[in-house]
Amino acid sequence: MMLRHGLSVLLLTALLLGCENEMDQPHDGLAAEAPLEDSSALRLPDEPDDAFSEDTLAPPVRLSGPEGDFVLADERGRIVVLNFWATWNELSQDGLASLDTLAQELADEVLVVGITEDEDPEMALGTWLEANTAPTFALLADPAQTAAHQFGDIELLPTTIVIDREGMVRARHTGILSHDALLDLLGPILIEDDEPLAILPAMPRGTVQPIAAEEVPPLIARGAMLVDVRLPDERDQVGALPHAQHRPLSTLLAQDLPANFAMPVIFVCGEGVDSDAAAQRALTWGYMAVYVVAGGVPAWADAGLPLEPRASTASEQSPVLPERTVLG
Repeated sequence: MMLRHGLSVLLLTALLLGCENEMDQPHDGLAAEAPLEDSSALRLPDEPDDAFSEDTLAPPVRLSGPEGDFVLADERGRIVVLNFWATWNELSQDGLASLDTLAQELADEVLVVGITEDEDPEMALGTWLEANTAPTFALLADPAQTAAHQFGDIELLPTTIVIDREGMVRARHTGILSHDALLDLLGPILIEDDEPLAILPAMPRGTVQPIAAEEVPPLIARGAMLVDVRLPDERDQVGALPHAQHRPLSTLLAQDLPANFAMPVIFVCGEGVDSDAAAQRALTWGYMAVYVVAGGVPAWADAGLPLEPRASTASEQSPVLPERTVLG
């Protein structure tokens, strides 16, 4: 699969960089520093894999820390974010701030755990804590890289792994994550048990599902992306939808959509034709949860939902996103 190939290229690049900068790398057997900052989130591959495949049960990780043992299996019912890092790794340290912000904002739903992968992790972590302000989430040492091996070996740092409420591995990301990228990665899991999604019929993969306009705002609030594919002139005449990304169908690119292929994407237009075409395009790019607003913008207005005057063209510019592999 192309995603697997993309990760292989990333690992090969890291190995080549390691040959050029051998003196800057950690001791043998330890993970190396990821070559990219805030690289695009990689969805887990669909086909089976020895270490990772979508909806694979997480391994029985057990680590000890100053506040007691951490047992991953005991955290069922919460989303768990495991961040493998090292005190010598500058990218790892740069990424702690956004993880700390997330841990505080979503403390009721998400547990963040930092797992240190130094050669002597307990000593290195203690030394680092003496010289630095600790984040609010737990930092644990991983002696002999046991937890890293349980996840199929962590070869680049930092690496973040997301585990859902049922204990299933849902995503793996190599490189630091900004706050927005973290929310992008967690969005599909956060909204799974939310009432607005629970009332929707189950949607088989590879299909587009229509939803009522009044169901859209709660989904946006929980992380879904709304994409308005109308032409600018039509939005000028009728009004813009709050919180929507404005991407006319003729200019819509895969890079305009979330980096996480599991993130729900909702398309809307005036008559329904363009939103249906955009949704089919998203399916070919590999997105798994694709919706269209039934009745389009007229249904939005009939539901009493707000329409705003078009303030500027800034939202029509494609966001600056890291390059990523697109399915198909």
